[in-house]
Amino acid sequence: MRSLKAGLLVLVVGFSSQAWAIAPFGYSPDASGMPTGYADVVNDPNAHWSWDLSNITYKMDSNFLTSFPSTRIHDQIRLAFREWDDAFATPQGATYSYERAAGSEPFGDIRSIAVHEIGHVLGFGHPNQADTLGLNFRPDSLAPSGWAAASDSNNEVMRSWINQGDYNHILSHDELDVFNYSYGRDLDFTEVGASDPANIVITTYTAGSSNWAMGPPYATLRNPADPAQGGLINSGEVFFNTASGNPLGMKTLGINWDYENSSGLPTESFEVRTHGTNNPNVLFHYDNNGYSNPFTSFATAPVGADFKDDLMHTWDNAVGGAIPGGEIIHVGLEQDVYDWTVVSADAVMAGGTTQPASLLSFHDWNNAHEVVPRPAEMPEGINMYPERIVAQGIRIVAPDNVDAAVIDEITLLPAEGLDLGLADLTRDTLQKHIADAIFVELLENIKLTPREDFFLILDGSTADLPDEMLQNGNFMLLNRPDLLAGDLMIFGRSTNGTMTIGTFALLGTGVIGFQGGPTVPEPSAVMLLLLGLTLLPRRRRGGHQRS
Repeated sequence: MRSLKAGLLVLVVGFSSQAWAIAPFGYSPDASGMPTGYADVVNDPNAHWSWDLSNITYKMDSNFLTSFPSTRIHDQIRLAFREWDDAFATPQGATYSYERAAGSEPFGDIRSIAVHEIGHVLGFGHPNQADTLGLNFRPDSLAPSGWAAASDSNNEVMRSWINQGDYNHILSHDELDVFNYSYGRDLDFTEVGASDPANIVITTYTAGSSNWAMGPPYATLRNPADPAQGGLINSGEVFFNTASGNPLGMKTLGINWDYENSSGLPTESFEVRTHGTNNPNVLFHYDNNGYSNPFTSFATAPVGADFKDDLMHTWDNAVGGAIPGGEIIHVGLEQDVYDWTVVSADAVMAGGTTQPASLLSFHDWNNAHEVVPRPAEMPEGINMYPERIVAQGIRIVAPDNVDAAVIDEITLLPAEGLDLGLADLTRDTLQKHIADAIFVELLENIKLTPREDFFLILDGSTADLPDEMLQNGNFMLLNRPDLLAGDLMIFGRSTNGTMTIGTFALLGTGVIGFQGGPTVPEPSAVMLLLLGLTLLPRRRRGGHQRS
């Protein structure tokens, strides 16, 4: 294996900020073929590195497949290549960056990191490090060269860090700009077998606990006498660190909905729009399981050029033609990120009338702070800067398409040792363990407007909460840190107009990823289940009202 360097090509932990710019590698390679600098596209427009191939092969070698045996992880690598495969035909849209700071979680998202490292293999560097050299550039039609120096925005896919638990799956303006500058044509990526020759090899290495991954391209100068003519990339490798301080992998979230159609009209289809992943291949979908009128078709499609992280999921063609009014409708999804939320949900009735469904989602939440301030310039062998969690709890998210979701009951059940899975998130399970259940004493009902959050703080005081949360007052302190010790089953009852929906959730999970680290079996045990009207005897309790 070629010698590895820390520094330019290592992706690590950090945070963010804004304006797009490009930073292609350039100038002379070192003895191993790795880049030693960035291209000055203003003064030397041909100095960047690139492949001449139109079809580039890649493989996951035996080291990677052994260390990351989950087929779900393999699919995340394929999705990362597909993001670059589609780059030439991808519209930029009006949204600059799709970076998502989802909260501190004890893992590095392997697809986000793979998209970044593949960018290196294609010849693209870290804009934040190029900026310190004055070699970060943005398009400028007024400049003679068409480019002008620019400050780094710190939220691109190609920045030199990513926080634990954060996501950056989608190429934004800077990556699309640099791709079109360096290539200006379509590239195709083809996977080959683990033992076959390949242009790019996905493999593993062992480095310090602060490192996530490394993605060196190997090149020769197109004109050995003139580095300003650029480099020809001949091969590349993506190394994932099996000794990172936090495991590399993924966390998933599954949600089932079960509600009664109260309109009296038969339901012909059901639509749920979600935010959080651009992967149209859901891990699982549920199609009115267990009822007499299951849907027989399911499809997922992207939503609009500016909503690249949104998907529309449609269930259709129920047995018998439609689901009669008053019957239960049961559909569900499991997707490949742990924080996806419902944007909207609608039952489509005969004649096209829609009935919105107020579907909440529950999520783990924490407030974390960096222990050591990040220096302005990353040192050689960039480190992950550790984070200290100061508050933890549960985040409740309302969808966009209802006027208000009113929560009038929340029940928490410590579930560690109960070995609960998706099928166990039911009224029967809660009733069986009702003696251990904790009923949250709401002073008033919690009223959530579209896209509003509410937080149940299990551990932490007001001094530990973000300023925005303190200003909004959308939280309730429970002082129950003992509930964070293991899995937690959650029940919530919410209403929207005449519809009442019960929500059962199971939070607390491992990571699907490196075999040597904490993992969960496939399919993930981290599921949410939303259930219908007749779940528990209704208790009237107070609540904290949010108008």
